[in-house]
Amino acid sequence: PSIEVAWARGTHIPSTIAGDLRGPDARDPLTIAKVFLAENADLFGIRSVEDELKINEKKSDLRDPETGWSMVRFDQVADGRPVFQHALGVNVDAQGRVRCAHGQFQPGIDFAAIPDSAAFAVDGVEGVVRTDIGLTGAFELFSAPELVVSVRKDAPTLAWMVPVVSFERQVGATYLVDATTGAVHDRVGKIELSSGGTL
Repeated sequence: PSIEVAWARGTHIPSTIAGDLRGPDARDPLTIAKVFLAENADLFGIRSVEDELKINEKKSDLRDPETGWSMVRFDQVADGRPVFQHALGVNVDAQGRVRCAHGQFQPGIDFAAIPDSAAFAVDGVEGVVRTDIGLTGAFELFSAPELVVSVRKDAPTLAWMVPVVSFERQVGATYLVDATTGAVHDRVGKIELSSGGTL
């Protein structure tokens, strides 16, 4: 059968692989997806499906009533913590065939290099973000920061993930604040700065 593969830039890991990849299988979509990833662990650079992937039930679509297809999403985790913006999705059709796998997975994360806890306390995170953007108004909403693993230049870092929403400006962004130093590690999305520029 014909199989199409798109590779993640600069890696040997596929970002998308599509075709008649496995099956049919009478088991439930979650089991089928886990078995597929375990059978193809070397392809994705997965050492352990149980230790490095966690089902995301909120973003999974199990058994679409119209098509019978399912999309099972697994978030990548490192030492039990989510890896920022890294996840794999597996599409299973009504006959239990795996038709597509897609997403981003960072292989070989060194768990020992990840700090056990945050040296920079969560209480200081909001102030770092406010200072960086130049916010003073109470109309800005900060959701609760979450500890995540950020992979930057293949080196894992423990970071506070902070979604920022401005209702007045109708824009938002996600900040990563280094949980060791308190420095701004990354900004994802778009939000207007007080200086007139944008992230």
